[in-house]
Amino acid sequence: MSQQAADREAASSWEARAAEPAPAARPSRRRDTGREGAPRPQRRPEAARPAANRQAASFSARDKFAMVTTLIIVGIIFAALVSVSMYKATIQKDINITNAKSASLQEDIENLQLAIEKKKDISLIESEARKLGMVYPNADKGEIVYLDDVKKAQDKAASAKAKEGN
Repeated sequence: MSQQAADREAASSWEARAAEPAPAARPSRRRDTGREGAPRPQRRPEAARPAANRQAASFSARDKFAMVTTLIIVGIIFAALVSVSMYKATIQKDINITNAKSASLQEDIENLQLAIEKKKDISLIESEARKLGMVYPNADKGEIVYLDDVKKAQDKAASAKAKEGN
């Protein structure tokens, strides 16, 4: 009967377990290596690990000085690289400004050369002269005017106006 009692107890505990909700499935801690069924690497026992990993590393004063010195040198090199980059950027900015000014001046030069070419055009000069009352002299008919004659004529006109004004 003890066997039967044990079977009943086992059955009742089994029924009790079946009535309880199943615990949530824990996620696998196994890394997905892309290989199905690949063996998981085994951890080495504590005794097989190197001694440096088991104890805190202790460095001598000389080693500490070398590490600090190396760190300072690396910092200085980094600061120098940053400074050189900043200086290069400043120079590049100045070059860009100078190139922009040069392009602007080149445009002005081209515009002025075009204006000079327009002013050199003889037909433009002739039209401006006609507006002022100037005409080509007829050399065949003897209509040549010399500057000395023009000056004498202007002097005579000025003296005549002066006499009329008195």
